[in-house]
Amino acid sequence: MSDRPKYTIGSLLFLTAIIILLAAMGYHTPSIQEKMDDRHLAKFAQKIVITDHVVASSWTHYPSRKKMSLSLTGENAKRVIQAVSSAGSGRPPLGMAWMNMYNYEATFYRGTNVLGEIMIDDGELFKTDGRIYRDVIPLLASNCTILRCGSVYLVNQPAV
Repeated sequence: MSDRPKYTIGSLLFLTAIIILLAAMGYHTPSIQEKMDDRHLAKFAQKIVITDHVVASSWTHYPSRKKMSLSLTGENAKRVIQAVSSAGSGRPPLGMAWMNMYNYEATFYRGTNVLGEIMIDDGELFKTDGRIYRDVIPLLASNCTILRCGSVYLVNQPAV
């Protein structure tokens, strides 16, 4: 028996190249969780497509702690539905977690029936059914800006 190694440098380099290639392919393909997120969002989008109005609400950060709501109908409601429907999975890379505060909620209605709800942060992320999604069209953030301006407006109103 000889004391020589059974593997040559060429075979080790070839094996290393294969491992790097497989790792690179696995890194760029969407994970199973992201695919499941997209499926859940597609089901949610099908539920809310018949929405006739969206009620966005938030608690004020003032001593009164009042809940402020804003109703969106017509074209504005359709834009919110489009933003939710065109979103993608908001999972952070490499299994990390987002540390967000979801300050706004949007409830989708058809008449008086609730079709679904989402929680919106200050940026482009929203959450529904425990899954996080990223708004591709930063439309939800603009609606949150309307809510923030609305809360300042409500607080500055003279007492009646």
